Amino acid sequence: MSNKGICLVSSATELIDLPNLRCCDGSHAHISNVELTDGRSRKRIELGWLREPAPHVKGVVRQVREFPFRGLSCQVGGPLAVAIHEGNEISRVLVAEIKRKRLQGAQR
Repeated sequence: MSNKGICLVSSATELIDLPNLRCCDGSHAHISNVELTDGRSRKRIELGWLREPAPHVKGVVRQVREFPFRGLSCQVGGPLAVAIHEGNEISRVLVAEIKRKRLQGAQR
């Protein structure tokens, strides 16, 4: 069993969505406490608890804010792809958030 006991959801996820959250449907990523701490310490993404972990209950964090990389946007594609390939779940959620924002912009 994986030690990735924290569900990582997009910023669009609300408390009301939690009962419908299924870990086996690919709708969100999973991270470990180490990855959560690493993501926060690098200050590339701000994560906030939707549900604190408890005995027999997974914690759920969501992306609150993504910190911009001014002037680096054309340079992060390669490293981001490598991070996703290496299994970095925070990178996977960042890409999902970028896609979600693009779809929102296209629908306006």
